[in-house]
Amino acid sequence: TEAFDPTENRYRCKLCYTNFKSFSTLVSHTVAIHKNESEFLNRELTASDLKYNCGECGKKFVTKDLVKSHRRKHASEKFEFLRKEAFDKLENIYRCKLCYTNYKSFSSLVSHTIAIHKEDMELLQTKIEENELVHNCSECDYRFVTEPLLDYHNSRSHSLNQETKHCKLC
Repeated sequence: TEAFDPTENRYRCKLCYTNFKSFSTLVSHTVAIHKNESEFLNRELTASDLKYNCGECGKKFVTKDLVKSHRRKHASEKFEFLRKEAFDKLENIYRCKLCYTNYKSFSSLVSHTIAIHKEDMELLQTKIEENELVHNCSECDYRFVTEPLLDYHNSRSHSLNQETKHCKLC
C-alpha cells in the first residue's frame, strides 16, 4: 500500500494508481484486487519491477494484467460523455440511448457500447430528437433511429432464435 498523496488528498494504490478517500478502503482494495501481486505490496517498487508501460499515459506496472486493466480505463474515458446522460437516478441503472438496454455499472454500458455500437459513435455523441425515432417496435413502445437498432432490440427482447436482417452480431 502507498502513503497518503497530499496533492490529491487521497490514498493511492502503488500498483494501479487508483485513489481512495480512506486508508481502510485502500487496504480493502489491495486485498481484493491485488492478491496475485501481494509480493509487491509491502516493499518499495524498483525500476526493474515496473516492466510494463502504458503507451497512452506512460504509467508503469508490475504485471501485464495490471497494464491491461489500466488500458481499459483509457478506453472507457472515451465514453465518459455518456455517463450522466445514460444514468437513470430513479432506477439506479445506466441505459443505452440507442437500444435501451440496462446496465448496473457504467463499465458494463461501455463494454456494450464498444461491442455493439462502435459503428454508431456519431449517433452516441448527438442529441436524438423525437422526430428522428422513426423505426417503431411492433411488440412494445420503443422507437429507434435506425432499422439495425430496431432489429438488435427485437433480437434481444422479442425473439427466440429469430434471424434479423441487420444484426451486427450475426
